[in-house]
Amino acid sequence: MRRCKMEPSKARRISKVYRALVAGVIERDEVKSFLFVIKQPIGTMHYPGVAKGLFVASSSGKPALSKVQVLERDVQRNQAVVQVEIHSGRPHQIRIHLAFAGHPLIGKFM
Repeated sequence: MRRCKMEPSKARRISKVYRALVAGVIERDEVKSFLFVIKQPIGTMHYPGVAKGLFVASSSGKPALSKVQVLERDVQRNQAVVQVEIHSGRPHQIRIHLAFAGHPLIGKFM
């Protein structure tokens, strides 16, 4: 009997797409269109009481890529709904990248 090793096909990539409510209205002049890319490495930093450290935007971290598209803007509430597609899957990547871009997540944090 031959043992077969299953390899994921390059053509069948899994896409991870999320929607998020963020602080601030992302203006058209902030981004060329309502789609922008965040390429900020994510690493850890030592923090008292946190065994593995905190995940943060860090130039010495691992590469991370997020594509962000603005879906809705609410000027009165100063917030926007965005769609985020992540390609790296780093811990807390969406939260870190959006905060790095100046638009932190709004809502209940776990």
